Amino acid sequence: MRLQMQKQFSQRVSASPLWAWRHKFQILLACAGFWLLYSIVVHVKEMSPENIGAMVSNSISLSSILILTALGLAITFGVMGVINMAHGDFLMLGAFTAYFFTNNRALPMVVRNIGNWFDQKWEVEFGFEVGLYLAIPISFVVVAFLGYLMEVLLKIGRAHV
Repeated sequence: MRLQMQKQFSQRVSASPLWAWRHKFQILLACAGFWLLYSIVVHVKEMSPENIGAMVSNSISLSSILILTALGLAITFGVMGVINMAHGDFLMLGAFTAYFFTNNRALPMVVRNIGNWFDQKWEVEFGFEVGLYLAIPISFVVVAFLGYLMEVLLKIGRAHV
């Protein structure tokens, strides 16, 4: 009896077009994975040990940032039951703040664009060019201040409701 039910199920599943499409998609994903692995192996053979170390270090760094962002979203969703996308916004603000403080052309560009909003020509000849190790703590402080400011303003907005 059980063997007969298994045969009927396998015939039904193998005959369904969804199973065939899913099977083809899995084969396509496997081929793409092998191609990606092959291309990585080919490029790693040509790299020096310093470049391999830099690649591994950058991969771990980027992965940790993405994992922390995903954990923040998961914890917020688990506690509040609401998907809060502000984590991505603050991550972006931190990245742009670090860029702003490491690139000496960022401040003149921002000032020029703000002047263009008011149909005026604003020019600044200097910009910030601090090191990355100083820009990251500065971006932490700036984003923490903006988060605190947003929290205070949202509490004031809720108090009047």
